Amino acid sequence: MHQRPLARGLAVSAVSALVITGLTVAPAHAVGPDVAFISIFNPAHRVSTRLDADMDRSISLVAAADDADSPDVSFEYNTDPVAGPATAGWTGIGVTASYSNGIASATWSPTDLNGTSIAVRLVATTPDGTSYAIRNNVAVTGDGSSVNSVKIASPNGGYFVQPYADSSHTRTLKAVSGTTSATSGSVELSWWRASDNSFQGQTDAAVSPRDLKVSIPGTYVAGGGFSGALDITAYGADPGDLLMIGARRDTDDVAPPVALYTQTLTSASAMAATPKSSGTQVQIDVLDQNSNPVAGAEVRRQSDGGLVGYTDGAGVATALQPNDSNETYYVNTTDTNAYEGGTDLITSMVTTGTYTPVVTATEAVLADGDVFDDDEYAAGDVALQVLDQDGSPYAGAAQVSYTLYPTGATPPSPTTATTDGNGRLVIPFDPADADGEYTLEFTSPSGAPSPEEYSQTFVTGDAVLSLSPGQGAAASGGQITYHGNLSIDGEALPGRTIGLTYKRGVELVPGTGADAGMVGVGGALSGTVTTSPKGTFTVTVDDPAEAGNPTETGGKLSAATATNVASGASTLTGNAGASTASTAEFGSGKGSVKITLKGTGKAGAADNLTVVTPASVRGEKVTIFRKVGKGKWTSVVTKTLGASGLKLKLKDPNGAKVVQYKATVVASDRVKSTTSKVLKLK
Repeated sequence: MHQRPLARGLAVSAVSALVITGLTVAPAHAVGPDVAFISIFNPAHRVSTRLDADMDRSISLVAAADDADSPDVSFEYNTDPVAGPATAGWTGIGVTASYSNGIASATWSPTDLNGTSIAVRLVATTPDGTSYAIRNNVAVTGDGSSVNSVKIASPNGGYFVQPYADSSHTRTLKAVSGTTSATSGSVELSWWRASDNSFQGQTDAAVSPRDLKVSIPGTYVAGGGFSGALDITAYGADPGDLLMIGARRDTDDVAPPVALYTQTLTSASAMAATPKSSGTQVQIDVLDQNSNPVAGAEVRRQSDGGLVGYTDGAGVATALQPNDSNETYYVNTTDTNAYEGGTDLITSMVTTGTYTPVVTATEAVLADGDVFDDDEYAAGDVALQVLDQDGSPYAGAAQVSYTLYPTGATPPSPTTATTDGNGRLVIPFDPADADGEYTLEFTSPSGAPSPEEYSQTFVTGDAVLSLSPGQGAAASGGQITYHGNLSIDGEALPGRTIGLTYKRGVELVPGTGADAGMVGVGGALSGTVTTSPKGTFTVTVDDPAEAGNPTETGGKLSAATATNVASGASTLTGNAGASTASTAEFGSGKGSVKITLKGTGKAGAADNLTVVTPASVRGEKVTIFRKVGKGKWTSVVTKTLGASGLKLKLKDPNGAKVVQYKATVVASDRVKSTTSKVLKLK
């Protein structure tokens, strides 16, 4: 059996990369062995003494040292977090390090250093000299910290090469399990590559809650367990190779090296859980020749050859089997899907039981949530539902007691009533009663195995819908974002549909027409949004940029609650009947235009006048004036401007004498009054 060396002749690239990972190595002239710190590889260099396994607060210290000269190894720490090899203050950790196959390791419980930053180092000595591998800026945390700790369970060397090419499952997998102070989320698993001192093959393993023993005879704290199928395909495993595994969740753990062996699928067993209303969970366990779990084995039903799944990091696959049924499961040992007698592993027959619902608990049902508007209420929206042992609605009549009263008032005597045939009891409630918070107290159903009392509060009243800002303003071509809120006395109304409309105002000259509108809500002038869990929403009104940056004024954004219709998982119905509005202004100030008056005249004939204006004043009014005396002008006619201005004929009042005209754009909401130069005609 050959062994792949873990630390002999560490690559120069690996040693030079150590500084990048916060690791200090011996000076280049040192004659001691090549060394590398492996554990505390998380980017923040954190360790934790929180409980992460039964009665275990230790951290793992693991480092590589070239085993050519069988060095003496030990671990030390320094309260100076940036200490170098020659810095004073290095102290032994008080734990003897073990050394095998080029790896030095020790477990250490530095609880007295919680809340500090330190440096940790490996000391490796041979007759030729001493080398140091230092991990600087190591933050030590403990109880009371949000930093989690993690621990790999004692690993074995088994790995499974999946033979299932037809389903593209051909990876090399290693079952890994452990515990952590975390109660949810995941732990990242990986394997160590000696050539560059890095961890590879990152695989997330889900964390499930698990109590961790603090002491004997035993108190417990909340923690978690994990198992994962680590992909080591890229490692190129051969029997006898040595492999080290890392786990990371805030901090990290590195397990001592294990000698690998190829797993042979050897045994399969199946066990049914307690029947539930949806069926019975059946756990299929697959073990190898050493009774270790196998990750990645393919499990199928014998009745139809249907795929159940692939075993996880605990060597488990789970099937949902119908109640009152028989089934047998087999584990494929080859790439052939159909069961092969004498080749595949087969479980004993699993017989599931009958699910018999039992009244167990009661829950409050608030169809419109625990905050609702009086107008949203409909008969039946406040109710009690009896549940069975599976947490499903109990399909039968049951007896419960309840009281409903304004919170803070003296509770009335309990009312005892019987549910309908679906285990539902409607609670009488009048939305016309006083607004505010109500308390609903109720009991588990009569005959429940563990009688309990429950309490549920809800708030009802008149919803208020608001938009901020109430008067929105932005530069021409800009945007205004409005923040909406729907609440009752400060309590959020989530999940409500809000109808939105935008009424455009007037775009001033040099613009040609109002064009601002809403974005991201379904339409520029109408749309909908849904309030968030905090009862909030946002809507943005956008003014497209235009040449001349015209002002757009008088826009109005309106919001109103819409009628909710129960659908899918939502039981919300009704309309809170709340509304509000805000204004929108883009830019400021009216624009002015250049107006030109041209014309021709001939004695005894009509004067031909042309008013030239830009298209932006189309639809505005223009007045023609004629001079009638010194400094005196009289209005001749007022007309509406077209796209390019106006042409008109006027009777010549002076014959061969000179006539003077001028044109004035009439002031409006869109434009300032502007007058042309004087035009003289004969």
